Amino acid sequence: LAQADREQRRRLLAGHLRDQLAGVLGICAAELEPRTPLPMMGLDSLMGTELRRRLERSLGRPLSPTLILRHPTLDALTAYIADLDEPVSGDMSMDTRSTAPGAWVVVPRPEPGARLQLVCFHYAGGGASMYRDWPALLGPQVEVCAVQLPGREERIDEPALTRMEPLLDALVAALLPRLRGPFVCFGHSMGALVAVELARRLAAEGRPGPAHLFVSGCPGPAAYVPGEALHGLGDAEFRAALRRHGGTPEAVLQDEALMALLVPLLRADFGVAERWAYRSGPALGCSITGFAGEADPIAVPEQVRAFAAETTGRFDLRCFSGDHFFVNSARAAVVAAVRAELVRSGLIGEGLPGEPAPRLHHERGARV
Repeated sequence: LAQADREQRRRLLAGHLRDQLAGVLGICAAELEPRTPLPMMGLDSLMGTELRRRLERSLGRPLSPTLILRHPTLDALTAYIADLDEPVSGDMSMDTRSTAPGAWVVVPRPEPGARLQLVCFHYAGGGASMYRDWPALLGPQVEVCAVQLPGREERIDEPALTRMEPLLDALVAALLPRLRGPFVCFGHSMGALVAVELARRLAAEGRPGPAHLFVSGCPGPAAYVPGEALHGLGDAEFRAALRRHGGTPEAVLQDEALMALLVPLLRADFGVAERWAYRSGPALGCSITGFAGEADPIAVPEQVRAFAAETTGRFDLRCFSGDHFFVNSARAAVVAAVRAELVRSGLIGEGLPGEPAPRLHHERGARV
């Protein structure tokens, strides 16, 4: 690399980065798209740390712990690393920030002919990439639209929101222009609160709302008991709480530089849920399906069942094996249950001519 000219350096780096990323993800390098966000390829925070360490060893130089977060595509990584040793004018640092706002809605696989859009909301500390595998499981009748709140993944340089009302204000303005017909909402944990409050906001404003709501891993308002305010804990207590909740790999918790970037985001997200206060109002007209983990200490099935009071329509509860993050550990079963409910409700068909058969799996547990 040191002997190569600028263009050769970029080409060599591009190939090297592609090979290293493929090794971390365990896939063929030819499958990698240079402009696809790395989280949408399946690179989580732990894999990102491994990729950075591999690059440090192979390139023989230290790299910022926030490298992958701030340069989240192969093209961006290649351009950044290729320019590290180039002369620059002005004061440029490894963590130069972009002020351009990112997209509020990520569509992993556009389906312009879809009968329905499924708007998905991530949990606290999560991002739109948690829904990257859903399109393949749902089939082309459904277009997955994953909401990406500021402060994470490709929006890492934007300040995270800390309260529900400003979040809804910005979300309504960004989301509604992307909706082109019937839609349903799915949210897990904090995302379930956002989905329900969005539906209530749209109803209050006389706008078309979701045809169905899926609320997952979240107590219904009547069963919601405010607990410890995690967002205000000291650093040591906050990290201990993250360990108790699960979902954050120990290697990430031990990475001080990475945690310095992630803790403010997690505090902000917890703040959204913990500052939220339910306001009574008319029940929603759409049906609601609640999802619960059989071993979830945060939202036990009976607490999720409390969402039944929020609708004049039908309510069903489905239980899955797993803890609070069953939405990931039982992903195929969760998506199969979503698709089955969409078919049952007549929002999509069993299958269209030429449509690949979805990979359905029977979820563990039953409607109760």
